[in-house]
Amino acid sequence: MNPTSLTFGVYPLGAVGTPSGLAKGPIDDFDKIQLALKDLQGDAKRVIPRMYIVYTKEWESEMLSNIAFFRDDSLLGDLCIVLGDWTKKQGSDIELDHWLNFIKKVINDFGSHLGSLQITNEPNLPFMEGSNPHIIQALVEGVVVAKKQAQKLKLPINIGFGSVPSGDASVPYFLGESH
Repeated sequence: MNPTSLTFGVYPLGAVGTPSGLAKGPIDDFDKIQLALKDLQGDAKRVIPRMYIVYTKEWESEMLSNIAFFRDDSLLGDLCIVLGDWTKKQGSDIELDHWLNFIKKVINDFGSHLGSLQITNEPNLPFMEGSNPHIIQALVEGVVVAKKQAQKLKLPINIGFGSVPSGDASVPYFLGESH
């Protein structure tokens, strides 16, 4: 593969998720983040920021504001919509209609700024989204709705999902794979 055809992405913020919640660290300095991204980019055409938001019905407005902030600060390119507040240590029912409408709203409002959209984060980890018994339905229907909405609006967004490799930490047989 020709190195000039590669696309590079990076998660530029300091907060990261752990099995027990968010890791604590210094407050993000967005001026320094922009300088670091420009430095990292070098002569490359583009370095794509990878951003995460956590959707819950209660957090919808705040998450849409976060996406707008990322867009306005040139940090929107690759977006992952995490489903649910898994830090509560309990599975919860997914309000599927709200979830699907949120995905549509993200594409309607921000799709022209997205190169890719990941539906759910790591749905096969039992200490994250995999703790929800309805995650596969939410994942599949979310990908389908996202793709249809992007096609309807003629937006060239790559849409998919991610998971961690099968192993001791993952949900057994998540996608029918054997261990």
